[in-house]
Amino acid sequence: GGTASTPAAPQGVVATLPAGQSVTWGKEPVEEQGPRRAVVCLNGLWKFQPAFGPAVAAPDPGSGKGWIRVPGSWRPGNLAGLTPATGPAWQGFSSNSPVAWYERELSIPAGWAGRKIVVVLERVSTDATVFIDGRELGRVAWPDGEVDISAAGEPGKTHALAIKVVAVADRD
Repeated sequence: GGTASTPAAPQGVVATLPAGQSVTWGKEPVEEQGPRRAVVCLNGLWKFQPAFGPAVAAPDPGSGKGWIRVPGSWRPGNLAGLTPATGPAWQGFSSNSPVAWYERELSIPAGWAGRKIVVVLERVSTDATVFIDGRELGRVAWPDGEVDISAAGEPGKTHALAIKVVAVADRD
């Protein structure tokens, strides 16, 4: 697998964006699918942090955040889409590390008031827990699923979306 060539960030800050790439949070097009259903695709760059020690329970604010392209993976042989950072959560990180955090801002359109709002995860490897503004709202197991975030995702506001992914090894 490849390694990222972007310099790592100082501890506690976000790594430099990969060359030629940008964050499009809050600018994603809304695809209307009917009077009560619309979709916003959250693919693109997400903040990324391995989960070691205390960072297993929550992202470590004292550790830098790297970048990862979604869809993508940090699994063996597939580190080309990852821009690492530095800090305690990154010590000992490798493509075999079993737990990591994905984070990004989530802007919910004001016109979605009164609608059910869900985060849909496809091909999650293998278990994921979804948080909005630090509040756990649900879990998804391989291969896919959805989590209703209506109780915490207020339309017209921007929220912190965090997903903790636990890569469970296949049973032989």
